[in-house]
Order: sequence, then C-alpha cells, then structure tokens
Amino acid sequence: SPTHPDSEKWYADNNPKLEWDLPSAVDGVNILADRDSETNPGTKSDGLMKSHSYKNIEDGVWYFHIRFRTDGGWGPVTHWQFQVDTEKPERLAIRQDQTAKNARFIFDAYDKTSGIDHYLVSIDGGEERAWQDDGGHIYEADYPGPGTHRLAVKAVDGAGNYITDSIRFEAERLAYPKIISYPRKLVIGQPLIVKGEA
Repeated sequence: SPTHPDSEKWYADNNPKLEWDLPSAVDGVNILADRDSETNPGTKSDGLMKSHSYKNIEDGVWYFHIRFRTDGGWGPVTHWQFQVDTEKPERLAIRQDQTAKNARFIFDAYDKTSGIDHYLVSIDGGEERAWQDDGGHIYEADYPGPGTHRLAVKAVDGAGNYITDSIRFEAERLAYPKIISYPRKLVIGQPLIVKGEA
C-alpha cells in the first residue's frame, strides 16, 4: 500500500490505496475490505486490476482481502491490515502538581482510536521537546527560572493528529545551598565532615 505501507502503524489518510502484482495466468481478481481479519471475499471476479482505492472510510482497523483466479480455479486468500485515524485526540488536560515547588505537571489525554503516542512540550514559546508517558502521567520540566511561565503541550496520537493546551505557572526562586554543620576544630588524621542542604 503506497498510502498505508506499514500494517502496524496508524495513518491519518482515510483514502487508502492497495496495489499488487498481477501474474500473467490470472484471469480474475476478487477483493473486499472489512473489519474481519479472516474474511473470504468469495468467488465472483471483480475484474482484472492491479490496484484499488477506497474513499472516506471510517476510522479503525481494516483488512483488505484478495484472491486470484486462473484456469485452475481460485487461489488462496491473502489479507492485508491497514489502520486509519483521522480524528485528533478527544481530551487533553494539564494541571500543576501542587505538592511540588516548581515545574511538575500532570497530563491527562485520551484518544479512542490509535491512543496517545507522545507529547510535544515547550516552555515560553521555546523549542518543542518530545516526551513519552511511562504511565505515571507526570511531566517534570527543567527549572525555567523564577517568575511566571507558560507551558504549552501537544498530545499526539498514533496517526500524528494532535490536540493542544497550555497552562501558566509560577516557578519559585531556588534557595541558595547552605552549610548546616561543620567541625569547629580540625584534628590531624581525622576526616573533615561538612553537611549542607539545598
């Protein structure tokens, strides 16, 4: 398929085209596309052709079935899976994790057909960075410096469709590190132990 070449991937194109080699001995071709992976398209020839296109099909997983006829009869059925998702994700919500002091966020996104594949995240209009959720839905941004910032997020589904949202947040000024204990006297041969916090 020039439009849907990888059976395991999703495509935002709902006009799939299928192509095949037509051996010289073939005198009939039978084709069908449906949702069943093992459908037999039957024994009625649809003509002699080397390709077929579908227009405006519904989203989801599809299977193309084809068989050839020669003077010896009908051959076995071959199946080809293709996947279509033309709709952007249904939901994206962002909220700041208030238990964290700075830039930690919780993403809630959903796509019913191909699922959420990854996110594209940027702060204050900067370069977008790709991020994949490990299942915890928690994104920790690099510290952007103190002040008010805007986090922009794209939730991208398996076919490349996306939905966007953004949130403003305050980043606190980081406290300077400080030494909290150290020995008042040094003894030759003993280690110097200094403790601090940041």
